[in-house]
Amino acid sequence: MKIARAYGLAVATIKTHRAMARKIRAVLDHAGPILCNLEFDPGQRIVPMVKAGRPIEDPQPLMDRNEFRANMIVTPDPRSL
Repeated sequence: MKIARAYGLAVATIKTHRAMARKIRAVLDHAGPILCNLEFDPGQRIVPMVKAGRPIEDPQPLMDRNEFRANMIVTPDPRSL
């Protein structure tokens, strides 16, 4: 957050589920670049999850490979096949 501010970027932090809709709307309505920081409880399980070394379009749990390929609009990363 400090680095973003140092470069003149606007920042928004979402800490609660209650504030999420309002703050996401503010981020999307913001004119210009903005860093959106979401803070989670350290014990919170996040799903889907992008595993290290996997392409961002293929988070875990993995989708059925036929369904995955059918829904891709770009050529999938070979690691996803």
